[in-house]
Amino acid sequence: MCTRLCLYYNWVLATIDQQRQVLDLLADNGMMLLADISRLMENIACGGTAGRSLKNCTHNEVALEAAWAAVIEQVQRWKAHPALLAWYVCDDCFGQYLMRNYYAGSPTLDTYYARIKTLDPHHLLVGANNAGINFAFTHASELAPRPS
Repeated sequence: MCTRLCLYYNWVLATIDQQRQVLDLLADNGMMLLADISRLMENIACGGTAGRSLKNCTHNEVALEAAWAAVIEQVQRWKAHPALLAWYVCDDCFGQYLMRNYYAGSPTLDTYYARIKTLDPHHLLVGANNAGINFAFTHASELAPRPS
């Protein structure tokens, strides 16, 4: 069996009704979705200070909790849909995600992984690396410690 896959880039910008229509259409046609929540996760990596450049990321606890609430809402809403294959959690992981995390001093990648997997242990977490530097993702480091 071959599953056809769809990445809906900027998934979180669609309305709830649009998201439901896409998931239902994919399910009806034997396709599965990589749901892009990477913009929400970049906001978390940036300490909750969305829209700032990499070096201006700062940790803001109130904004960070609001950012997590948006991720939780997406995961809770769609995790049981049969067309969901995975959560696309970071785009340009090294250049965007890990660097935002580094400048903001927000929790490391293993913390985010564990928190999402607590919400939804059944779906993959997927990211794309924009750099030839894979060491941060294949070996434990200060940027991405090994999940415990």
